[in-house]
Amino acid sequence: IEQELPWSIRVGLSHTQWEGHNQLRTTYTTDLSNLPSGVTIDPNATAAIILDTQGRSDYTDIKFSIRKPFSHRFEMIGSYTRSRVRGESSEDFGFENRADNRALDFTRLAYDRPDLVSLSAFGNLPWGLEATGIFKYQSGRLYSPLAVVGGQTVIDTATGDKNSERMPPFRSLDLSLSKRFEMGRSQMKLTAQVFNLTNELNVVDLERYSQASTFRGPVDVDFGRIVQVGVEFRY
Repeated sequence: IEQELPWSIRVGLSHTQWEGHNQLRTTYTTDLSNLPSGVTIDPNATAAIILDTQGRSDYTDIKFSIRKPFSHRFEMIGSYTRSRVRGESSEDFGFENRADNRALDFTRLAYDRPDLVSLSAFGNLPWGLEATGIFKYQSGRLYSPLAVVGGQTVIDTATGDKNSERMPPFRSLDLSLSKRFEMGRSQMKLTAQVFNLTNELNVVDLERYSQASTFRGPVDVDFGRIVQVGVEFRY
């Protein structure tokens, strides 16, 4: 739904919903009685990894947006999305221990980011310059506390449930400045861009093993400030 309001303001509201069935599940068990009848295994086996397609998942979101042109030279766009993505066992979690019912819970998936804020502005500046700024905020991804049991990596349900931990949020501010030059029948455009202008330290992965002294500590981060210059020719 989109509605135009006074002062050339446009607001929008949208909703998305989908459901998935017969999703792939991957679980680990030391109780071989959990295996389906008729499955042939090594008689010396003490554990097994079970694959099935009995999983399910769903996604829902609601998005609010607002757009306001201040003149033919300047415009701002903002949006906020609240979402939820859930599912059962998946490779997101490593091998769940099927002996613990909590490991099979229908819960939020690892790529669940419930809050997304986006603010952007575009302006035509003097001397033919074009400027664009984009700010984004995203909730951090979920993850499960892990442990090694019998040589296999499983969810440490003694520390927390499946995907019970969340990484820090992600923030970025990007700027772009461009200028076009007419060259007879051709056109050249110079562009300078700065990504992550404020050089935010955005964590993309943490220590997940619950017994490690660095548990929950960052082990990987996104790129820092990047500056690039581009040239575009049109003939």
